[in-house]
Formats: sequence, C-alpha cells, structure tokens
Amino acid sequence: MSHLNLSHFYRMILVIMILLLQACAAQDKSGPTMKVGMHIDAVLEFAMEYPLDWSKDRRVAYGSSNGEVRWTPQDNDNIMLRIVSQVLDEVPSKEDSLTLFISALEGLEITLEEELEDQHDLVLHLTGRTANQDIEAYLLQKGKRIYQLMLTTPPDTMDSYTGIMVRVSQSFQKL
Repeated sequence: MSHLNLSHFYRMILVIMILLLQACAAQDKSGPTMKVGMHIDAVLEFAMEYPLDWSKDRRVAYGSSNGEVRWTPQDNDNIMLRIVSQVLDEVPSKEDSLTLFISALEGLEITLEEELEDQHDLVLHLTGRTANQDIEAYLLQKGKRIYQLMLTTPPDTMDSYTGIMVRVSQSFQKL
C-alpha cells in the first residue's frame, strides 16, 4: 500500500470512529439532565466531551490545520464553549501563549492565573471577565500547537456552568 493510500485508509478509519463515538453519547453523572457527546478532530488534533444538546459550529479553512469549534446552548447565544487550535511557527513561551490569548479578548481582567501540573506540556488555567462576559479558560500547548479551551457566559452567571467546564476540561485530549 502506498503512503497516499495508507493515509487515506487511516482517515477513513478515523471518520468511522468519530461517527461511532458521537452516536454513543453518555449521560453526565454530575447532572442528570446533561448528555454529553465526544468530539474527535484529527485536523485540529484534539478530542473532548461536549454538551450534546448544544449546537456545534466547526470553523477550519480548507487545507489548514488551524481552526476552532464552538458550541452554544440552543436557547442562549450569549454562552459559548470554544476550542481554538493553532500551529505556530515556533514553540511559544508561557508568556507568548498568555499574550496570544489576552490579545483576542478586549478588556480582559484576569482574576485567576495558575499553571497546572502536566508531565510534558504547558497548561495554564485562567478566569477573568470583560465588561460583557465572564471567562474560564485553559491554555494548553503541545510542541508548536496551542489550544485555547474557553467558556464564556454573561456577567455573574459562570457558576451555573462550572460543571460543564470541569467535565470538558477533564475529558480534553491532545492528539
């Protein structure tokens, strides 16, 4: 089998696995009404659970390995779970990763910044707010790839969604 055919074969297997895993959504044990699905993204190189009844919007330019996936509840566009995955030209420092994140959020006031233990990669946990929203985020790095996992809610409503962010962040896997 040539390299091209083998690559195509692996992609087909991955697509089949994605379809099977998404069909096998499980019920959240921390909240009896929240069902979760598994999103596996070979292009953006991550897998994670997400609230199954939220709308999904995947944004990746053709031929690119950078992009994002967004989830919003059916009844509230002011709440968003978002993962941005980018490959940078060189391995970023902790400061560069933080600067990249903050530059995307105008007027961000950080209320918590902590570096979490990981055997090989950088993991930062942040909470903060802007004038219009509360934010909880994890910045993760694997080599030149950086991930921004973020939940945004209207001001003073983040506590209602803490269980979702805990579940999502614990399920996140870099591929």
